[in-house]
Amino acid sequence: MDPNPQGDFLQTVQNRLSANAFTVSADVPASNRPVYGSLQPNYLCVGKLLRYSPLSVIGAIEEDVLACSEWSVDIEKMRLLAGRAITDAQSRRSRFHGILPVVYLYIFPLILVDEVDPSLEEYFNKNSAPLDKSLVVLPTIYNKATGRIDYYRKVPMFGGAHVSACVKRVQALFTP
Repeated sequence: MDPNPQGDFLQTVQNRLSANAFTVSADVPASNRPVYGSLQPNYLCVGKLLRYSPLSVIGAIEEDVLACSEWSVDIEKMRLLAGRAITDAQSRRSRFHGILPVVYLYIFPLILVDEVDPSLEEYFNKNSAPLDKSLVVLPTIYNKATGRIDYYRKVPMFGGAHVSACVKRVQALFTP
């Protein structure tokens, strides 16, 4: 059995982020709003990438990976962690990439967890990732006990190209 599966997985993710041109920072403070008081105060690491994409048509896409650790996670806690990641990514959002405006935000909350509520897998299979006109958020759960990841599997009909791009990114960056 691996003595430090969280550390090894996190190091692998950081290496993959760096190899994919993300700017990576460790031990980054998270939003301290009272609603997030029950969560760990810092992200283990944060990765940021600005790039042009044909999906954005007239601008750039910003991708933010915000990795955190929690003892256990259920649907409500996953939503709370995703909400905090949205808050933090939007507050740190870049306005431009060169001369191109940043018009879309892909947010990847990566949650390293010891215990996963079994209902979360079913929830991810039945629901699609939250998105609106300017962002997609795709929370990803890394179960330290099993070494597996889980995330939203369903792609919505509206905005499906952005969600599909995010799913491919999750598979490339986070698959153990």
